[in-house]
Amino acid sequence: MKKYIIIFSLLIIVISFIVYNYFEISTLETTYYELESDSLPKTFNNTKIVHITDFHNTKIKKLQTKLTEKILEEKPDLIVITGDFIDKTEIKEALSLIENIKSSAPIYYVPGNHEAKSLKAYIKLEKSLKEKGVYVLRNEKITLTKENDEINLIGIDDPEFIKESNILEETEIIFKNTLKNLTEELNTYTILLSHRPEYFEEYVNQNIDLTLTGHTHAGQVRFPILGSLYAPNQGLFPKYDKGLYEKNEKYMIIGRGIGTSGLPLRMLNKPELVVINLKSK
Repeated sequence: MKKYIIIFSLLIIVISFIVYNYFEISTLETTYYELESDSLPKTFNNTKIVHITDFHNTKIKKLQTKLTEKILEEKPDLIVITGDFIDKTEIKEALSLIENIKSSAPIYYVPGNHEAKSLKAYIKLEKSLKEKGVYVLRNEKITLTKENDEINLIGIDDPEFIKESNILEETEIIFKNTLKNLTEELNTYTILLSHRPEYFEEYVNQNIDLTLTGHTHAGQVRFPILGSLYAPNQGLFPKYDKGLYEKNEKYMIIGRGIGTSGLPLRMLNKPELVVINLKSK
């Protein structure tokens, strides 16, 4: 009898965890930030940015619907997507999301490491995104104009796209040099779209006002008090895992992401849509 009680108890625990995990991975949270800057032109005051990251071609219909509805409800001035939009070779849901939201605001996109690892699928994705009117920024700087004022928007490839070297140190040098070239002679407010948050110090050094990133999934599994135990490319107890970081009045926001990578698992870490309101001092 005792044996059956133990088995039944374990079964209840497993079922409870499965139900909890489904709730966790399909429940969207929205995080709001308001950032002030002296260098933001007054005509760009109250610019609203919706930031999506690590969508991973999620197939959870409930989550897709909530995400679409929330983006349309926010009525943003621009939408940015910072990589890992697809998962392996699958791009259908990613393109469906774009189709549903493309009428709400201009969309700007940079690829992440999953796009670099799935180049055939990414080539199809990039072509389709451009056909749908999405601005794909691959080591590019563009100017956003409003009345007579301008701000810069930069998009940089994930280091995984750097094929010249398999040596980490050399890859980092190439990535940093690319960033340096893109940020030369900056003279107005600058937003950087980059998949990788671990280069925050470099973003600050290059005088970037606001960097939007992802990649970490906020650890995907988080624990009370301890928080995130691991993030890719940072290892155990990552320095940059989620939320807002500031140094010398330069900011970085790391989105927790929408989908999952590897196991379809999240704990104390619901999918997140980031909404930013820029204020001119």
